[in-house]
Amino acid sequence: MASMIPLTLIVLSLVGLGEKLHSFQPEFRAAQLRADQQQRERRSQQNAPPIENPETPAQSSHDEERGTDARPLIVQTKPTEKQAAENKQERDSESLYRRANLALTGALCIITLVTGFFVGWQAYETRQAAQATRDATQQTERHFELLNAQWLDTSHFYIEAVTVVDTTGAPSSLMWSIDLHIANNTPLKITLTSIEMFIADEKTILWTGKTIGPRNSMKLNVPATILSPEHADRLRNNANVGVLLLGRINYINALDKPATQEFGKRGTINSTAKARLTEIVLGDLRHLISVIEQRIARREQQNNQTKENTGLSETV
Repeated sequence: MASMIPLTLIVLSLVGLGEKLHSFQPEFRAAQLRADQQQRERRSQQNAPPIENPETPAQSSHDEERGTDARPLIVQTKPTEKQAAENKQERDSESLYRRANLALTGALCIITLVTGFFVGWQAYETRQAAQATRDATQQTERHFELLNAQWLDTSHFYIEAVTVVDTTGAPSSLMWSIDLHIANNTPLKITLTSIEMFIADEKTILWTGKTIGPRNSMKLNVPATILSPEHADRLRNNANVGVLLLGRINYINALDKPATQEFGKRGTINSTAKARLTEIVLGDLRHLISVIEQRIARREQQNNQTKENTGLSETV
């Protein structure tokens, strides 16, 4: 009996608790309905576009985020009249600067193009001038080579003793007659001015202005000096007579410059017939001719002195 009292108390307690729970069931149901309604509203708000309503909680949360990195705050200010004028002046200055910069850039491009053209033209002219200088130098060198190689062939000189007659037509003496065969074997022309010949200490000059063309020749006959009686008698008797012929040929070369070529021939003849002087005189021909000229000058000076003395004697 004593054990059943606690059990009864437990049962009564449980029954009382069940009744209390049954009495709270409508409140739990209402709370659950309210929770479900709130959940559906949240879902609908999440799926629907935001409604600008300053009183909604979403707008409040957005307002709380405004001014942060997620939603920066942008403040638009309207400039005053002074600021507008300053802005306009600044824009005009920038526009003027851009136009000036564009004009300067264009002018610099044009100057660069013109400078490049003149530099290229000057380089071309310099190259042409250098080529012309090289050509002129080569041509001058070629001319000098030709001038150095320019010479007259005097290998065919002939001499003979011809009879000289007096005024009555009778033979009086013998005189040397020289045939000159002068050849120009170079590709440049030569203009002869004079030919000086020395034979038996006598000088004979032949003046001429004839031109010998390239690789051409000319024949000249020069009456020279009278033979001495001794040499004339020897030739008439077919005896040997030695002949030494020296001379200078004066001419104008291809560059219109005066030039001189010496020659020397030697030979032995034994008759009055024409003979060729085949031996070439070696040595310093200029010195030999100078010695002969000095000898001729001294002889002429002595002759002039003798004539003067003779004239003085006749006067006295």
